[in-house]
Amino acid sequence: MREKIVTFLNLTGISKYPDVIAAGLAEQIRCQFAPSGEAVPDAFEKAVSLMSSTLEAKKPVLFDTVIAAYEKSFTEAEMEDLVSFYGSSVGKRVVALGGIVLPEVIEAGNVWGAESLKGIEDELGKLLS
Repeated sequence: MREKIVTFLNLTGISKYPDVIAAGLAEQIRCQFAPSGEAVPDAFEKAVSLMSSTLEAKKPVLFDTVIAAYEKSFTEAEMEDLVSFYGSSVGKRVVALGGIVLPEVIEAGNVWGAESLKGIEDELGKLLS
């Protein structure tokens, strides 16, 4: 079943998350070294290199944990179905558009929540204080 989960992680792009996280951390470190966008000192490159090599070395621990979570949550037949779906043209489109569609869905939810609760802010404040 492990192979199916690894295939699923690759098809969905989940296997790339550690690299995305590392890039985000590198940007945070860059902002600490050069908050206003000026040139970054050599220490930045050393810090990013250390961080990257440390995270890379620990990736197997993360993937073992992720795989265990999928093993607990899905049967082998369900993983086969997921691999089949995400390997299909529609599944690939879902992955490709996910990063585009998800922010729109989140924004729609935020607008809906704000609009739906207009006019009761004072009452909510009284209840929560």
